[in-house]
Amino acid sequence: MSEYLSEEEQLEQLRSFWKTWGLWLVAAVVLTIGGYGGWVWYGDYSRTQEEAAGALYQNWLDAGEDKDKAAAALKSIEVEAGGSSYHAFVLLKQAADAVQAGKLEDAEQALRQIVDKSEEPLLRSLASIRLAAVLQGLDKGGEALKLLDRVTGAGFKAAALEMKGDIHMARDEPADAHKAYKVALDALKEGHKDSLLEAKVANAAPVPGAAEKSATNEPAEVKQAEEKEETAQVAQPEAQIAAEGDGGDGSASDQATGDTVSESAASPAAQNDNGEQLNE
Repeated sequence: MSEYLSEEEQLEQLRSFWKTWGLWLVAAVVLTIGGYGGWVWYGDYSRTQEEAAGALYQNWLDAGEDKDKAAAALKSIEVEAGGSSYHAFVLLKQAADAVQAGKLEDAEQALRQIVDKSEEPLLRSLASIRLAAVLQGLDKGGEALKLLDRVTGAGFKAAALEMKGDIHMARDEPADAHKAYKVALDALKEGHKDSLLEAKVANAAPVPGAAEKSATNEPAEVKQAEEKEETAQVAQPEAQIAAEGDGGDGSASDQATGDTVSESAASPAAQNDNGEQLNE
Protein backbone atom coordinates (compact mmCIF):
# COMPACT_ATOMS: atom_id res chain seq x y z
CA MET A 1 0.00 0.00 0.00
CA SER A 2 2.84 2.31 0.86
CA GLU A 3 4.49 1.56 -2.50
CA TYR A 4 1.22 2.32 -4.32
CA LEU A 5 0.86 5.59 -2.50
CA SER A 6 4.47 6.40 -3.37
CA GLU A 7 3.76 5.93 -7.09
CA GLU A 8 0.66 8.04 -6.73
CA GLU A 9 2.70 10.77 -5.15
CA GLN A 10 5.20 10.57 -7.97
CA LEU A 11 2.47 10.90 -10.58
CA GLU A 12 1.04 13.84 -8.72
CA GLN A 13 4.43 15.52 -8.69
CA LEU A 14 4.80 14.84 -12.42
CA ARG A 15 1.37 16.32 -13.13
CA SER A 16 2.26 19.37 -11.06
CA PHE A 17 5.57 19.81 -12.88
CA TRP A 18 3.92 19.44 -16.29
CA LYS A 19 1.21 21.89 -15.34
CA THR A 20 3.84 24.42 -14.34
CA TRP A 21 6.50 23.90 -17.03
CA GLY A 22 4.86 21.85 -19.76
CA LEU A 23 3.96 24.81 -21.97
CA TRP A 24 7.50 26.16 -21.76
CA LEU A 25 8.97 22.79 -22.63
CA VAL A 26 6.78 22.50 -25.69
CA ALA A 27 7.68 26.00 -26.78
CA ALA A 28 11.39 25.26 -26.34
CA VAL A 29 11.14 22.12 -28.43
CA VAL A 30 9.20 23.93 -31.15
CA LEU A 31 11.68 26.79 -31.22
CA THR A 32 14.62 24.40 -31.39
CA ILE A 33 13.11 22.47 -34.26
CA GLY A 34 12.01 25.69 -35.96
CA GLY A 35 15.42 27.30 -35.50
CA TYR A 36 17.20 24.34 -36.96
CA GLY A 37 14.78 24.21 -39.85
CA GLY A 38 15.21 27.95 -40.41
CA TRP A 39 18.98 27.65 -40.35
CA VAL A 40 18.84 24.85 -42.92
CA TRP A 41 16.42 26.85 -45.07
CA TYR A 42 18.58 29.98 -44.87
CA GLY A 43 21.66 27.98 -45.82
CA ASP A 44 19.87 26.53 -48.82
CA TYR A 45 18.54 29.97 -49.76
CA SER A 46 21.97 31.62 -49.47
CA ARG A 47 23.54 28.87 -51.50
CA THR A 48 20.87 29.27 -54.16
CA GLN A 49 21.40 33.03 -54.24
CA GLU A 50 25.17 32.60 -54.54
CA GLU A 51 24.73 30.15 -57.39
CA ALA A 52 22.38 32.54 -59.17
CA ALA A 53 24.79 35.45 -58.67
CA GLY A 54 27.64 33.28 -59.94
CA ALA A 55 25.67 32.48 -63.09
CA LEU A 56 25.02 36.18 -63.67
CA TYR A 57 28.70 36.95 -63.16
CA GLN A 58 29.62 34.26 -65.68
CA ASN A 59 27.22 35.85 -68.16
CA TRP A 60 29.03 39.15 -67.65
CA LEU A 61 32.38 37.49 -68.26
CA ASP A 62 31.08 35.71 -71.36
CA ALA A 63 29.90 39.05 -72.78
CA GLY A 64 33.53 39.98 -73.33
CA GLU A 65 33.85 42.98 -75.64
CA ASP A 66 30.14 43.03 -76.44
CA LYS A 67 29.17 46.19 -74.57
CA ASP A 68 25.41 45.62 -74.89
CA LYS A 69 25.54 42.12 -73.41
CA ALA A 70 27.94 43.25 -70.71
CA ALA A 71 25.66 46.14 -69.75
CA ALA A 72 22.64 43.84 -69.59
CA ALA A 73 24.49 41.30 -67.45
CA LEU A 74 25.72 44.05 -65.13
CA LYS A 75 22.19 45.38 -64.76
CA SER A 76 20.98 41.92 -63.79
CA ILE A 77 23.74 41.61 -61.21
CA GLU A 78 22.91 45.01 -59.71
CA VAL A 79 19.21 44.13 -59.42
CA GLU A 80 19.40 40.48 -58.34
CA ALA A 81 22.79 40.31 -56.59
CA GLY A 82 23.61 43.87 -55.56
CA GLY A 83 26.13 43.97 -52.72
CA SER A 84 27.25 40.38 -53.30
CA SER A 85 30.81 39.27 -53.78
CA TYR A 86 30.23 38.82 -57.52
CA HIS A 87 28.96 42.37 -57.80
CA ALA A 88 32.11 43.55 -56.05
CA PHE A 89 34.26 41.54 -58.49
CA VAL A 90 32.62 43.33 -61.42
CA LEU A 91 33.13 46.74 -59.82
CA LEU A 92 36.79 45.99 -59.06
CA LYS A 93 37.35 45.07 -62.71
CA GLN A 94 35.59 48.24 -63.86
CA ALA A 95 37.70 50.36 -61.52
CA ALA A 96 40.92 48.75 -62.77
CA ASP A 97 39.94 49.39 -66.40
CA ALA A 98 39.04 53.00 -65.57
CA VAL A 99 42.43 53.61 -63.92
CA GLN A 100 44.16 52.04 -66.93
CA ALA A 101 42.28 54.48 -69.16
CA GLY A 102 43.11 57.43 -66.92
CA LYS A 103 39.47 57.91 -65.87
CA LEU A 104 39.99 58.25 -62.14
CA GLU A 105 36.54 59.70 -61.49
CA ASP A 106 34.91 56.55 -62.93
CA ALA A 107 37.23 54.38 -60.83
CA GLU A 108 36.27 56.35 -57.73
CA GLN A 109 32.57 55.83 -58.41
CA ALA A 110 32.96 52.07 -58.85
CA LEU A 111 35.08 51.58 -55.75
CA ARG A 112 32.77 53.69 -53.59
CA GLN A 113 29.92 51.29 -54.37
CA ILE A 114 31.93 48.44 -52.89
CA VAL A 115 32.96 50.44 -49.82
CA ASP A 116 29.39 51.55 -49.16
CA LYS A 117 27.37 48.48 -50.16
CA SER A 118 29.47 45.31 -50.13
CA GLU A 119 28.43 42.63 -47.66
CA GLU A 120 31.99 41.29 -47.40
CA PRO A 121 34.32 43.09 -44.93
CA LEU A 122 37.43 41.87 -46.73
CA LEU A 123 36.24 43.22 -50.06
CA ARG A 124 35.39 46.53 -48.41
CA SER A 125 38.93 46.74 -47.01
CA LEU A 126 40.48 45.94 -50.38
CA ALA A 127 38.29 48.50 -52.14
CA SER A 128 39.12 51.11 -49.50
CA ILE A 129 42.86 50.77 -50.14
CA ARG A 130 42.42 51.03 -53.90
CA LEU A 131 40.03 53.94 -53.50
CA ALA A 132 42.60 55.77 -51.36
CA ALA A 133 45.14 55.48 -54.18
CA VAL A 134 42.60 56.87 -56.63
CA LEU A 135 41.72 59.75 -54.31
CA GLN A 136 45.40 60.63 -53.97
CA GLY A 137 45.58 60.77 -57.75
CA LEU A 138 42.65 63.21 -57.67
CA ASP A 139 44.46 65.44 -55.12
CA LYS A 140 42.18 64.30 -52.30
CA GLY A 141 44.93 63.06 -49.99
CA GLY A 142 43.20 64.18 -46.79
CA GLU A 143 40.06 62.22 -47.63
CA ALA A 144 42.19 59.21 -48.58
CA LEU A 145 43.95 59.22 -45.18
CA LYS A 146 40.61 59.29 -43.34
CA LEU A 147 39.36 56.40 -45.45
CA LEU A 148 42.42 54.30 -44.66
CA ASP A 149 41.90 54.84 -40.93
CA ARG A 150 38.71 52.76 -41.24
CA VAL A 151 40.54 49.70 -42.58
CA THR A 152 40.79 47.35 -39.60
CA GLY A 153 41.01 43.91 -41.20
CA ALA A 154 44.12 42.08 -40.02
CA GLY A 155 44.95 40.95 -43.53
CA PHE A 156 44.84 44.48 -44.94
CA LYS A 157 46.11 46.58 -42.01
CA ALA A 158 49.73 46.58 -43.17
CA ALA A 159 48.74 47.44 -46.74
CA ALA A 160 46.56 50.32 -45.53
CA LEU A 161 49.40 51.71 -43.39
CA GLU A 162 51.85 51.44 -46.27
CA MET A 163 49.43 53.35 -48.48
CA LYS A 164 49.19 56.02 -45.78
CA GLY A 165 52.96 56.31 -45.85
CA ASP A 166 52.95 56.71 -49.64
CA ILE A 167 50.36 59.49 -49.39
CA HIS A 168 52.33 61.29 -46.67
CA MET A 169 55.47 61.12 -48.82
CA ALA A 170 53.55 62.56 -51.77
CA ARG A 171 52.38 65.37 -49.48
CA ASP A 172 56.00 66.05 -48.41
CA GLU A 173 55.41 64.77 -44.86
CA PRO A 174 58.37 62.41 -44.36
CA ALA A 175 58.02 62.20 -40.56
CA ASP A 176 54.41 60.98 -40.80
CA ALA A 177 55.37 58.69 -43.68
CA HIS A 178 58.16 57.09 -41.66
CA LYS A 179 55.80 56.49 -38.75
CA ALA A 180 53.19 54.85 -41.01
CA TYR A 181 55.79 52.69 -42.77
CA LYS A 182 57.27 51.58 -39.44
CA VAL A 183 53.88 50.55 -38.03
CA ALA A 184 53.09 48.78 -41.31
CA LEU A 185 56.34 46.82 -41.06
CA ASP A 186 55.50 45.84 -37.48
CA ALA A 187 52.00 44.78 -38.57
CA LEU A 188 53.30 42.17 -41.01
CA LYS A 189 52.75 38.58 -40.03
CA GLU A 190 55.59 36.98 -38.13
CA GLY A 191 58.17 35.57 -40.48
CA HIS A 192 56.92 37.61 -43.42
CA LYS A 193 59.34 40.11 -44.96
CA ASP A 194 58.73 42.94 -47.40
CA SER A 195 61.99 44.32 -48.80
CA LEU A 196 60.23 47.20 -50.55
CA LEU A 197 58.53 48.29 -47.33
CA GLU A 198 61.83 48.04 -45.48
CA ALA A 199 63.41 50.29 -48.10
CA LYS A 200 60.59 52.79 -47.64
CA VAL A 201 61.16 52.82 -43.89
CA ALA A 202 64.87 53.49 -44.38
CA ASN A 203 64.26 56.14 -47.03
CA ALA A 204 61.78 58.09 -44.89
CA ALA A 205 63.81 57.80 -41.69
CA PRO A 206 65.05 61.17 -40.33
CA VAL A 207 68.81 61.71 -40.46
CA PRO A 208 70.24 61.62 -36.89
CA GLY A 209 71.28 65.09 -35.75
CA ALA A 210 69.88 66.77 -38.85
CA ALA A 211 67.83 69.21 -36.82
CA GLU A 212 70.77 70.06 -34.56
CA LYS A 213 73.09 70.44 -37.53
CA SER A 214 70.68 72.77 -39.24
CA ALA A 215 70.25 74.81 -36.07
CA THR A 216 74.05 75.01 -35.61
CA ASN A 217 74.98 75.80 -39.19
CA GLU A 218 72.68 78.74 -39.61
CA PRO A 219 74.21 80.88 -36.83
CA ALA A 220 77.70 79.85 -38.03
CA GLU A 221 76.92 81.15 -41.49
CA VAL A 222 75.56 84.34 -40.02
CA LYS A 223 78.62 84.66 -37.80
CA GLN A 224 80.90 84.06 -40.77
CA ALA A 225 79.15 86.79 -42.71
CA GLU A 226 79.45 89.13 -39.76
CA GLU A 227 83.16 88.39 -39.47
CA LYS A 228 83.64 89.12 -43.15
CA GLU A 229 81.79 92.38 -42.73
CA GLU A 230 83.93 93.34 -39.73
CA THR A 231 87.11 92.47 -41.65
CA ALA A 232 85.94 94.63 -44.52
CA GLN A 233 85.20 97.49 -42.15
CA VAL A 234 88.68 97.18 -40.58
CA ALA A 235 90.39 96.90 -43.95
CA GLN A 236 88.68 100.03 -45.31
CA PRO A 237 90.33 102.53 -42.89
CA GLU A 238 93.67 100.80 -43.45
CA ALA A 239 93.26 101.24 -47.17
CA GLN A 240 92.34 104.86 -46.65
CA ILE A 241 95.42 105.36 -44.46
CA ALA A 242 97.60 103.72 -47.09
CA ALA A 243 96.08 105.92 -49.74
CA GLU A 244 96.66 109.01 -47.64
CA GLY A 245 100.26 107.85 -47.02
CA ASP A 246 100.79 107.54 -50.73
CA GLY A 247 99.30 110.99 -51.17
CA GLY A 248 101.67 112.47 -48.50
CA ASP A 249 104.73 111.00 -50.18
CA GLY A 250 103.60 112.49 -53.43
CA SER A 251 103.30 115.92 -51.84
CA ALA A 252 106.77 115.64 -50.33
CA SER A 253 108.13 114.48 -53.65
CA ASP A 254 106.42 117.33 -55.39
CA GLN A 255 107.79 119.71 -52.79
CA ALA A 256 111.27 118.27 -53.22
CA THR A 257 110.87 118.52 -56.95
CA GLY A 258 109.69 122.10 -56.53
CA ASP A 259 112.69 122.88 -54.43
CA THR A 260 114.96 121.31 -57.00
CA VAL A 261 113.32 123.27 -59.75
CA SER A 262 113.68 126.44 -57.70
CA GLU A 263 117.30 125.68 -57.08
CA SER A 264 117.77 124.89 -60.74
CA ALA A 265 116.09 128.12 -61.65
CA ALA A 266 118.19 130.00 -59.13
CA SER A 267 121.41 128.35 -60.15
CA PRO A 268 121.81 130.19 -63.47
CA ALA A 269 121.18 133.44 -61.68
CA ALA A 270 123.92 132.61 -59.29
CA GLN A 271 126.13 131.74 -62.15
CA ASN A 272 125.26 135.00 -63.77
CA ASP A 273 125.96 136.73 -60.62
CA ASN A 274 129.21 134.89 -60.31
CA GLY A 275 129.89 135.54 -63.88
CA GLU A 276 129.24 139.15 -63.32
CA GLN A 277 131.31 138.99 -60.25
CA LEU A 278 133.98 137.22 -62.21
CA ASN A 279 133.63 139.74 -64.93
CA GLU A 280 133.77 142.38 -62.40
